[in-house]
Amino acid sequence: MRMSLGNGVVQLVEGCPLSIRGARGLLLECAEGCAWCTLEGLSEDFILAKGKRLHVENNRHVIVQGLPYCAIRLVSEVPTSSRWSDKVIRPLHDLGWALLMAGNALGRLTAGLAGYSEYLVAGRGRVMSNLEANQP
Repeated sequence: MRMSLGNGVVQLVEGCPLSIRGARGLLLECAEGCAWCTLEGLSEDFILAKGKRLHVENNRHVIVQGLPYCAIRLVSEVPTSSRWSDKVIRPLHDLGWALLMAGNALGRLTAGLAGYSEYLVAGRGRVMSNLEANQP
């Protein structure tokens, strides 16, 4: 394997795979030859011919190998999420949803109790209808 850091091109041959862990946001572009790509968690593999691209959306383990030779350009085109986003924004978003769900549940509980209010005061001066009363 030969890697040029200036242009992000990795040259691979069959039998010498490139393993990339945590490849979220990485764009693989086949610059020459043909590449065989396997992504962790997916049952299908990808064959990239010259000019074809593969975007890795999730934080997956990627294995790339030449068939029999390829040059892969690694482009981090889509920026990975920042530490601020991971540690602050996402928890705030989750907390907002949790508060919304709690408010919704409280509203449904209040509506349910209000619907049973006439039954909760039964026997306290309320006159029961013929259908509710136990007639001998």
